Amino acid sequence: SYKSLNDGTAKTIKIRQGSNLTTVNWPTSIKWESGVSLIPTSIDNALDLVTMVYDGTDYYASFGKNFT
Repeated sequence: SYKSLNDGTAKTIKIRQGSNLTTVNWPTSIKWESGVSLIPTSIDNALDLVTMVYDGTDYYASFGKNFT
Protein backbone atom coordinates (compact mmCIF):
# COMPACT_ATOMS: atom_id res chain seq x y z
CA SER A 1 0.00 0.00 0.00
CA TYR A 2 1.01 3.62 -0.53
CA LYS A 3 1.49 5.90 2.47
CA SER A 4 2.12 9.64 2.56
CA LEU A 5 5.65 10.85 3.21
CA ASN A 6 6.65 13.71 5.48
CA ASP A 7 7.84 16.95 3.88
CA GLY A 8 11.43 16.60 2.62
CA THR A 9 11.63 12.83 2.99
CA ALA A 10 12.44 10.14 0.45
CA LYS A 11 11.39 6.51 0.26
CA THR A 12 12.45 3.61 -1.93
CA ILE A 13 9.82 0.98 -2.75
CA LYS A 14 10.89 -2.52 -3.77
CA ILE A 15 8.54 -4.44 -6.10
CA ARG A 16 9.38 -8.13 -6.51
CA GLN A 17 7.31 -10.10 -9.04
CA GLY A 18 6.02 -13.52 -8.13
CA SER A 19 4.59 -16.22 -10.34
CA ASN A 20 1.33 -14.20 -10.44
CA LEU A 21 2.33 -10.92 -12.07
CA THR A 22 1.65 -7.74 -10.09
CA THR A 23 0.21 -4.48 -11.39
CA VAL A 24 0.41 -1.17 -9.52
CA ASN A 25 -2.13 1.66 -9.52
CA TRP A 26 -0.08 4.76 -8.74
CA PRO A 27 -1.73 7.89 -7.29
CA THR A 28 -2.09 10.65 -9.87
CA SER A 29 -0.33 13.07 -7.50
CA ILE A 30 3.08 11.55 -8.35
CA LYS A 31 5.25 13.46 -10.84
CA TRP A 32 7.36 10.91 -12.70
CA GLU A 33 10.77 11.46 -14.26
CA SER A 34 10.19 12.13 -17.99
CA GLY A 35 6.41 11.89 -17.32
CA VAL A 36 6.38 8.07 -17.46
CA SER A 37 5.22 5.93 -14.51
CA LEU A 38 6.63 2.52 -13.67
CA ILE A 39 4.97 -0.49 -15.25
CA PRO A 40 6.45 -3.40 -13.28
CA THR A 41 8.70 -5.84 -15.14
CA SER A 42 6.55 -8.80 -16.23
CA ILE A 43 9.09 -11.54 -15.49
CA ASP A 44 8.85 -13.97 -12.56
CA ASN A 45 11.22 -12.92 -9.74
CA ALA A 46 11.99 -9.51 -11.34
CA LEU A 47 12.94 -6.71 -8.96
CA ASP A 48 11.98 -3.07 -9.68
CA LEU A 49 12.85 -0.10 -7.44
CA VAL A 50 10.95 3.20 -7.17
CA THR A 51 12.36 6.18 -5.28
CA MET A 52 10.03 9.02 -4.25
CA VAL A 53 10.74 12.41 -2.71
CA TYR A 54 8.02 14.60 -1.19
CA ASP A 55 8.51 18.38 -1.01
CA GLY A 56 5.41 19.16 1.04
CA THR A 57 3.22 19.60 -2.03
CA ASP A 58 4.26 17.14 -4.73
CA TYR A 59 5.73 13.66 -4.98
CA TYR A 60 8.62 13.17 -7.43
CA ALA A 61 9.52 9.63 -8.50
CA SER A 62 12.06 7.76 -10.60
CA PHE A 63 12.63 4.04 -11.04
CA GLY A 64 14.99 1.26 -12.07
CA LYS A 65 13.73 -1.98 -13.59
CA ASN A 66 14.63 -5.64 -13.68
CA PHE A 67 17.50 -5.80 -11.19
CA THR A 68 19.06 -9.27 -11.08
